[in-house]
Amino acid sequence: MFEELLARGRALTRRLGQAESALIHTDGLTIDLRSRHAWRGDEKIELTSREFALLEYFMRHGGQVLSRQQILSAIWDYDFEPASNVVDV
Repeated sequence: MFEELLARGRALTRRLGQAESALIHTDGLTIDLRSRHAWRGDEKIELTSREFALLEYFMRHGGQVLSRQQILSAIWDYDFEPASNVVDV
């Protein structure tokens, strides 16, 4: 379900004419949004879908302080239990 939501969001972004770069680079860390892979230098990093979504979110908001609620809203389903400590864990 989460991957479908991400795919729909990306499709909507493309339809609106807002080009999205396929790569994001930050301090030697690179993620490819199309293949959903991550690298530190030449070393590939294996990530779950959720881990990749978190990494992408953090890289897009570099230098910003993000609240638990912002992270929950962006990464977890809106029906997710808001009192959960999943972000803390």
